Amino acid sequence: MNPILWFLWWCAGADGDLLADCRSQKEKHKYAAIGASVLLTTACAVLSGGYAFYTIFKNPTQSLLLGLFWGLFVFNMDRLILITTHKEEKISFQQIWMAIIRIVVALLIAVVVAKPLELKIFEKPILAYLAQENAQIALEIKKDLNEGMPEIVELEAKNQGLEKSLLEKEKNRDLLCNESIKEAEGISGTGKEGKGPVYAEKQAICLKQEEELKALRSQIEPLLAQNRQRISQLQAQKDQEFQTVKNARERADDLITQLNVLEKIAKNNPAIAHASHAISLLFIIIDTAPIFAKLLAKPGPYDVMLQQLEEEENLRVEGERKYFPNKLEEEQKLERNFYNESIKEAYASDEMKEVKKELSQNIVNRTRKKYVKNKKAKFSFFFNR
Repeated sequence: MNPILWFLWWCAGADGDLLADCRSQKEKHKYAAIGASVLLTTACAVLSGGYAFYTIFKNPTQSLLLGLFWGLFVFNMDRLILITTHKEEKISFQQIWMAIIRIVVALLIAVVVAKPLELKIFEKPILAYLAQENAQIALEIKKDLNEGMPEIVELEAKNQGLEKSLLEKEKNRDLLCNESIKEAEGISGTGKEGKGPVYAEKQAICLKQEEELKALRSQIEPLLAQNRQRISQLQAQKDQEFQTVKNARERADDLITQLNVLEKIAKNNPAIAHASHAISLLFIIIDTAPIFAKLLAKPGPYDVMLQQLEEEENLRVEGERKYFPNKLEEEQKLERNFYNESIKEAYASDEMKEVKKELSQNIVNRTRKKYVKNKKAKFSFFFNR
């Protein structure tokens, strides 16, 4: 027998030895195709489960092992459904109900297997949508952090005010000093070149403004430095919080998040929606095809042979179930008869007669001794009086 063919029959939940004795090649090919469908679903389940677990653990070894376990689980469930699905000549409500349950289980398995593979197929649009969504969320996070730290805005406003007052003072000083220079050059003012009394007066005002500027700068610069240091601390804290939230958001590419993104993309993109539905439908057809093949097909030679074999086995088991209690009762009856006959033979044997004779003699002797003892006691009592 071809081992590959026998293995496919086994995957289909068929009795390989019984199917090998079947002369119908159609039956053999049918169950080989059913077994191949089960293996195909198992292979897809391994890939699907491996990818799903990789999105969770980010570990190739663990993902491979868990994917193989998930594939084995799906294989066992499909094979169990096929083994427990029988083609009956008369359809009853119970059989319809059991068939519906098996089909629902197969549909659930198909959907669970299909979804992770859909995520892998649409991985690029999903990641692009996530990147765009993360960028929008990052802007919202920055806005929230800025609103949550009003002290930065207040300090920056204070610094702007201090810098503005310092700048105005510098402009005023430069203007007055330029007036003294122009007076010395004879460009403005008296129009006389040289350092006259007007120049000396303007120069004094310029020097006074310089002193006032220095005094103002000595007051403002420490405040500016203090405010800038505080702003740097708050900004570092804000950047750290923003980076923490951003990293957490970028790592949020788990299975549930990707499923939500795929659903959003499908709503906005009919092509992706149709492709997603087509993939799910394909896996549903693949996983439920073996069950429908067994339920909808007419009973073949193998089904008749299997039914006959099961009926014979049921009769044998039923016969054994009835045989053993009857056999035990007969053996107990024989044992009781043997015991009663043995007792009768023992009582009727010569040995038992000798035992009875000896026992009777012993009883007589004990009675005689008791009688003599009582008689002696009476005589003693009489003479003692």
